Amino acid sequence: MPFTQAKGGASNGSLLTPSGDPDNLQQSPASHFAKAMPALSPELRELIESGPMAHLSTINSDGSPQVTVIWIGLDGDDLVSTHMRDNVKLKNIRRDPRVALSFDAPREPGVWINPYAVVYARAAVEPSPRIWDLMDKHAKAYVSPDAQVPVPERSEPGFIVRYSITRVGGIGPWATGPAI
Repeated sequence: MPFTQAKGGASNGSLLTPSGDPDNLQQSPASHFAKAMPALSPELRELIESGPMAHLSTINSDGSPQVTVIWIGLDGDDLVSTHMRDNVKLKNIRRDPRVALSFDAPREPGVWINPYAVVYARAAVEPSPRIWDLMDKHAKAYVSPDAQVPVPERSEPGFIVRYSITRVGGIGPWATGPAI
């Protein structure tokens, strides 16, 4: 895939609070976010649809980071992930919806710094039986084009996490912040 580095395509990754101080995190979590971005760029959509493994960072109740590797994908224009069980990352999101997702573009031989994206977002967890359809769709990118996810007998609804993107950083044409 032809991912190219945009001029100034890196971001410093700081989250700005209403006071402008990225370290002042004493206010309510909802006050930390700018308005959601209107749409994903075509380059970021292409990267997401290529099936990169994503690192999801959430915040534990003690303030420490919690990081896990997940599949991500698109549901229409929404960036989503699916989860079969209610686990730590989902509990963290319900308590504090601030998240970051990072993922690499496909590796290119001879490139010193591979393009990558860092997505800052507000996340919302919703119980849904649609996870099986979305998991099946995502498996076609992550496993193989003909992969199918069998729905377990007596399966309970799982969870869809929808990410309302506030900023995109990294190195590549999708980065919305200046290089540092």
